[in-house]
Amino acid sequence: MSSLVPKARKWQVSTALGAGAAVLGSFDASAWLPNFLLFLGIAAPPVAGIIIADFILYRRNGHDTGALSYGSAVRLPTFVAWAGGAVVGYLSAYGMFSLTHIPSIDSLLFGGLLYALITALATTTRHERTAWPFSPVAPPLVRTREAGPRATGRSTGRLC
Repeated sequence: MSSLVPKARKWQVSTALGAGAAVLGSFDASAWLPNFLLFLGIAAPPVAGIIIADFILYRRNGHDTGALSYGSAVRLPTFVAWAGGAVVGYLSAYGMFSLTHIPSIDSLLFGGLLYALITALATTTRHERTAWPFSPVAPPLVRTREAGPRATGRSTGRLC
């Protein structure tokens, strides 16, 4: 913390942090900690499930960074899958619904499966529409060969 305020002396930073901790401790913040950790343990795993499903279904050969320049930056199916996974995790945490009796695993599995289902339905109903914002797979890039040392086979003297 003393590196954030370089002009303050260490005893001043220690005194300020101690006073802040005492004030925070008087609010009984530890009572909120289990609920916060439950929120993190249920809301974060669907993101991992979505990433895993996206990799298994669409990105096994790598990710084309050029595809980021077109299409929508925010994809609705991803948020729907995340929210669905989080809802299933909360239902599982409060005993209303359960797949594995572990809310974090339930939210991870449901988020990934819901993402796979939504994107599979979106790509099968696309019918050659390349600019559709729900498509997880970008249209193929058109690559042209440019004239130069790599195109002609001549060496540039560089290793890469």
